[in-house]
Amino acid sequence: MLSDTQELCYKFYKDDTGKPILLSGGEDEIFAAIARKVSPRLHIMCHTRYGKSMSAGLAVLTRAASFPEKWAIVAGTKEKAHIIMAVVNAHIFDNDYVKSRYMPDKGESLEELRRYRNKSRVTFKIADNQYSEVFIGSAKEAMGFGAPNIVEDEAALIDDNDHSFVMRMLGDNPSENFLCKIGNPFNRNHFLASFKDPAYQKVVWDCYRSLEEGVRISRSVIDENKNYSFFKVLYECKFPEASEVDESGWMYLFTDTDIDIAEKRTNQPTGTRRLGLDVARGGRNYNCWVLRTDSTAQKLDKDSEADLISTGDKTLNFMRDNAIKDSDVFVDDGGVGGGVTDYMRSKGAKINAVNFGEAAEKELDKDTQKKVSEFANVRAEVYAGPDGMLTWIKSTGMLIEDRDWIQLTQIRYKKDSSGKVRIEPKEDMRKRGVESPDVADALALTFARNKIKLYHGVDPAAILAGGVKPFFPGLPG
Repeated sequence: MLSDTQELCYKFYKDDTGKPILLSGGEDEIFAAIARKVSPRLHIMCHTRYGKSMSAGLAVLTRAASFPEKWAIVAGTKEKAHIIMAVVNAHIFDNDYVKSRYMPDKGESLEELRRYRNKSRVTFKIADNQYSEVFIGSAKEAMGFGAPNIVEDEAALIDDNDHSFVMRMLGDNPSENFLCKIGNPFNRNHFLASFKDPAYQKVVWDCYRSLEEGVRISRSVIDENKNYSFFKVLYECKFPEASEVDESGWMYLFTDTDIDIAEKRTNQPTGTRRLGLDVARGGRNYNCWVLRTDSTAQKLDKDSEADLISTGDKTLNFMRDNAIKDSDVFVDDGGVGGGVTDYMRSKGAKINAVNFGEAAEKELDKDTQKKVSEFANVRAEVYAGPDGMLTWIKSTGMLIEDRDWIQLTQIRYKKDSSGKVRIEPKEDMRKRGVESPDVADALALTFARNKIKLYHGVDPAAILAGGVKPFFPGLPG
């Protein structure tokens, strides 16, 4: 039997295919907690891809279309806040009740709003001289606005100082305002404090509750992800221990145990051979070469040679000796590394020049209809992406034993205020006394996307083979 709020959503709202939206148990709990405002303080944590943004967006839309209230959706950046706002925009026209109260801007195309979901502020007329509005903003902008109802999305990624701006935005009387914090427990900051505060109503829906419910997640997905660094935060909805995270939110990507397990695997080298070269920047840095197959990785060599031509020649020799195609060679192209890639290309080697600082690959977000990436740059993508080094080492990859793999245990990550994964910059590592992770970066390079387009000659005979054999007069049939 459906709850009152499940029935409301089922009758009011439709998904992208036009089917009525049936909220799951956790989604309904989120919707009801926001739409009914039972408690003035609300803390929500759900496992990744559960549907909390949709539930929150529908709740805010329903509330704003029913009562003359002002709602702000706040996040670390406006772009991040737009995720929930896109849900609001997308469902304004699903039913006559909400649609009849919506006040379009002068000259606004309703079809454009429906399709692109790009408005940052919407207004509704509840009755004569009674209006409501929903708008978005970043936490840093909160000082310039006032709103007695706030949904703070990805709240754990908003630092304590910026969160103080959000609290000022609310006003002074908790009984006359409403604050909902939503997010994954990445940082031990105000988000942890609200989780421990009895004044906050809690909605916590981890992967195990979803598994019992039989929606949104399967046992195979849990088993596949349980060994990864993000699992506790993204799936189990647990805060990192105090020893695991520093005051700036940095956490270690790999543990000693991760590396020990990877070194004890007994894989045979199979699949494509890839070569990664991290080029020295001078000082105590090294040129490092790592060879990786689909199943194994080994450090070939490292040296402090400053001559770029010698480094390029050495790389060409490694390619020849290990039968590595130039299209499977990945060279650090940032800074002086560009000199190596230029030299190798002058020798006819069409290698992949990789710049860790470039933007990561973007994919279309179905809610915002914009191309986005959850990674700050290429370095974060190759280290922590779904096809990156983190997944490979923690699942099946074998590291051929070498003392330099200890560098991997010095790599730290965090999610920034925009929700993007970042790897700690080398400059920051040096400040805490850690040398440049040359060997780790050389391995990471082998997970970069291949930029070289290979041309395969067309063979018509192979394509058209089969059927009736060709007949040539005068030749034996």
